[in-house]
Amino acid sequence: MKLLFAFLIQFIAFAAIGQTVMINEILSSNDKVIRDPIGDFDDYVELYNPTNAAVNIGKYFITDDKDSLFKCMIPTGTMISANGYLLVWIDGEMDQEGIHCNFKLNSKGERIILSNASMDKLDEINLKRQYDDIAFGRIPNGGSEWNYMNPTPNKANVKSKVLGKDRSKKGEKMSLAIDPSKDKFNVSIDDGGKLAYRVMDKEDKIFLKGNIDGKGEINITSLPNGKYNLVIGKNEYRIIKMH
Repeated sequence: MKLLFAFLIQFIAFAAIGQTVMINEILSSNDKVIRDPIGDFDDYVELYNPTNAAVNIGKYFITDDKDSLFKCMIPTGTMISANGYLLVWIDGEMDQEGIHCNFKLNSKGERIILSNASMDKLDEINLKRQYDDIAFGRIPNGGSEWNYMNPTPNKANVKSKVLGKDRSKKGEKMSLAIDPSKDKFNVSIDDGGKLAYRVMDKEDKIFLKGNIDGKGEINITSLPNGKYNLVIGKNEYRIIKMH
C-alpha cells in the first residue's frame, strides 16, 4: 500500500511538471522584430502555457548554465493566462520595466533551461546558431519539434519560409538587405566599388559566384534548403534558406 501511495505521488508530480509552462520560442538576434517596454530591440525567450488554466510562474528560473539553474528568477506573482504567452527579455538589464534576465543570449548557440520554484527542470532547449530576426521555435505551436521560423512573439508559432543571415565578420563598408519573397540579397557598396562574391557550403563547395558593381543582387532561388557561407569581398556571412 505504501509503495502504491509513493508511486501515485511520483506520478502526480511528474504529470504536474509535464503539463505546465514550456519554452516556446527564442530570438537571440533581434534587430527589428519587437521592442521591449523601453524601446530596445532586445533578445527574448517566449514562455507558453498550454493548459486551460492560468499558471503562477513566480519564482520560476531561466538560465543558460546547467550548473546554475537559479541564475534568473521570474518575479513573485507573475502569471501566464490559460493558453497564453509571456516574453522574458534576455538582455542583462534587470532595472528596466518588464521581466528581464541578468544574462544575454549567444547567437552562436547555447542551452536554455526553465525550472520551477522547486528547481525541477520543466524544459531544456539546445539553441542552435541563430540568424538576424529569425527565431527558433516549436513547430507546430507547443509541439515537440523545433525549427527556424519567422518570429511570432506572444502569438502561436507557424511554419514559415525562412531566409536569414547572421552578424558575421565585416571588411568593406556595405549593406546587405534580405528580400525573402524573391529569395535574394540586395547588396549596396558604400563607395560604389566592385566586389566579388561567392556562396559556399561548409565544405567550401562553391554554388554561386559573381561580382557586385556598386549595387546588385544575389539570387539564391536555385539553392536547395540549407545553411551556407556568403563571402562578399572581405565580408563574411552565414545564411540560411528554408521553404
